[in-house]
Amino acid sequence: MPLLAGILIQESIQADEITVLLLLTVFSLILLVILILNIPGKWRWNGVFGILVYGVLCLCGMELTEIPYPCTRPENFRLGCIMLIPEEKEKTFKIVLGKIKEKKPEGWCSVDGKVLVYVKKDSSISFLEPGDLMIFHSSLQVIEGPANPMEFDFSKYCQSFGIFWKTYLERGQWKKLNEKPDLFSFSAGEWIRMQMIRLIRKKNLRYESLINSLLLGYREGISDTQQKYFAASGAMHILAVSGMHVAIIYGALVFIGGIFFRKKSGYIQLLPLTVVWLYATITGMTPSVSRAAIMISLYVVSRFINRETGTVNIILVSGFFMILADPSVIHQVSFLLSYAAVTGIAVIFQGLYRRMKTGYWLPDQIISITCLSISAQLFTFPLSIFYFHQFPNYFLITNLFAVPLSGIILIAGLIFFVFSFSAPISTFFAVILDKLTWVLDSLTGIMGGLPFSSTANISIDVYGVIMIYLTILFLVLYFRTRRALNMHLALICTVLICGGTCWHKIRQSENKEIIVLSVPENTVINLVSGSVNLVVSADTSLNARSQISAHSVNYWCSHGLKEPEYILLQYNNAVKLEDKGLFLTGYDNADLILIQFCDARVGVLMNRFESGRSGEGPLNIDLLIIDSKYPVKIRELVTEIIPLVVVINRNVPSWVAEDIYNECIQSGVPCHNIYRSGYFKLEL
Repeated sequence: MPLLAGILIQESIQADEITVLLLLTVFSLILLVILILNIPGKWRWNGVFGILVYGVLCLCGMELTEIPYPCTRPENFRLGCIMLIPEEKEKTFKIVLGKIKEKKPEGWCSVDGKVLVYVKKDSSISFLEPGDLMIFHSSLQVIEGPANPMEFDFSKYCQSFGIFWKTYLERGQWKKLNEKPDLFSFSAGEWIRMQMIRLIRKKNLRYESLINSLLLGYREGISDTQQKYFAASGAMHILAVSGMHVAIIYGALVFIGGIFFRKKSGYIQLLPLTVVWLYATITGMTPSVSRAAIMISLYVVSRFINRETGTVNIILVSGFFMILADPSVIHQVSFLLSYAAVTGIAVIFQGLYRRMKTGYWLPDQIISITCLSISAQLFTFPLSIFYFHQFPNYFLITNLFAVPLSGIILIAGLIFFVFSFSAPISTFFAVILDKLTWVLDSLTGIMGGLPFSSTANISIDVYGVIMIYLTILFLVLYFRTRRALNMHLALICTVLICGGTCWHKIRQSENKEIIVLSVPENTVINLVSGSVNLVVSADTSLNARSQISAHSVNYWCSHGLKEPEYILLQYNNAVKLEDKGLFLTGYDNADLILIQFCDARVGVLMNRFESGRSGEGPLNIDLLIIDSKYPVKIRELVTEIIPLVVVINRNVPSWVAEDIYNECIQSGVPCHNIYRSGYFKLEL
């Protein structure tokens, strides 16, 4: 906990590195003096000593935390190693390059961080593999942060994996170097995974993509429909290689090892660790797999040296090692969900199963899976709702068949890879894999397609997450100790959750705002008044609606808003919705469209603006959105239209936007450039 606190503190205050190092040195020296001088117990082990230990760990967390400040790098020759399997997109291949070196007068200099490279499709790209070296010539652009309210922060997501830049390469801007991959490099596991994927591809299986995900954690190629059904049915954890996969592999190897070694031999448990870590490396060392591998290793080593240890202690120590190795891992959702799930299983499963078991094998197996699902779901659902805004209602039923099936698929997959040298045996198990995967896909499709399979568009904030976890904690303590105080505290937390929800609803009912969204190749205005959610857009096709929703769904969910009503933004589309406070019309011609929402006036300039088009004097508006490809003379415009704020849409050419922005500044008109600064919000 103090190590984690140190990381969070450093990310918040960004303390000077030298100051942190000096404090760490002072605290460490004091601890060292106490230990060397062998100060009596009453001083050595009292609260002061504990505070010093916590202080050292907290300062270690602060010292380990590196706050990246990436900036755009100009065009230059650079060298990089392909770290992951290239992913094929519609028009490009996505490649992650690491071990970047930049050409300088003094030679090739290392650059911290990785680069996300989009390479234009070419026949030569199919020969690229993890571990290959690429030389390329381009500039490195900083990955932009979210441009819309509460939008997914792709920049922060990439930074949690050490990716700081992006670039686009045309044919002729890059070349593969003729050097063989280093089998001991960080990309060696990814190279092995690519060879295993090729083994599966040779069998021409119908569910190849799903098999790659279930066995190797490679989710490229899985359709959106499949992901939707897995998420709605509560089986999404099956798609991502997790601790469950590691536990199944370890258990199977221990069982096989028991045939060749004495049952009490420690080697039965120790030898399979090499396979566990190899599997973790092949699947990309994801947080959930790494966590499981570390936990199993700690458990096996403690048993091997005849030391007893508790599950909770193993969980905490494994988390300590993972954070120590990579402090940024705390921002990865898979890390949080993995530790939440395993903590729930460690705390709840045994007690729940003891109360429910019958003593009969088959019912007990069903009860065991049910208790396992409840334990994991109870500790993960607050985070799941916070990040994904939905809850699978049928997760208990789904896991009754998904967990055993995924285990059988994993064992069949291991046998397939072991006997891949034999065509008849590997083909036989490949067919079995395909059939089993078809069963799993069909059943999850049925469960995910049922009415009310999931509760979608639900949202909680950080306060809600904390209060739910406190409620769960006090309930667990109550059922363990039967102390009434814990139940009272749980009820208080529940009341606070309900109170927070009511307060949020009251504030939302009074909320009125106009948001100009940043959507490529479109003009989108989101109008919100209480529960009213309207989207005025220049394109209201299904594809455009899907794109708008992807940019705004998190914001809508957090404010309790339903899917919006879409209104086409064009001159000849007059709209009058009195019950929702919206009036949409034109102004003299098709170049300027006026929107009256509640008490605010919004103008959208779609084309050139020519003076002298109205004889009624200047028109006062609250917001003027410029979406014209042509230069706009602000000095002439303000003689007829007087806006409180000018917003330049992201689709305006950069040179036009720059001229408009500079002229607004010179004329004293507040201006906001969406391409440069993201969305604009006007609160009414």
